[in-house]
Amino acid sequence: MINTKKIIDIYVCSSCKRFHAEKKQNCYYCNSLLVLKETAKFGTLYSFTMVPEKMDAISEDKMLVLVDMDEGIKILGELENNFSDQVLIGMKMEIVSIHEKKIIFALVNRE
Repeated sequence: MINTKKIIDIYVCSSCKRFHAEKKQNCYYCNSLLVLKETAKFGTLYSFTMVPEKMDAISEDKMLVLVDMDEGIKILGELENNFSDQVLIGMKMEIVSIHEKKIIFALVNRE
């Protein structure tokens, strides 16, 4: 089943406003409480970089993306599939899942 909601629930630090992929009691940056917040799940690719496999225990390279969300905040996450030859700054992105301490983005279909 495809999730067609335009918003997603995400944990945000009540003090430093950093986003967290998983629920913890406190922010791991400043130790303040986390609160659940609704946010738009669409944004525009602001920046990206590839993390080589030898720097990570995973068997393949991964692409980290910084996405400027539609409501004006920036969220760091990982691209669902490494389409490094197809990714350009300014492309539309969507949060597709939040798990394993990661926020996962995908390129928005251009239909």
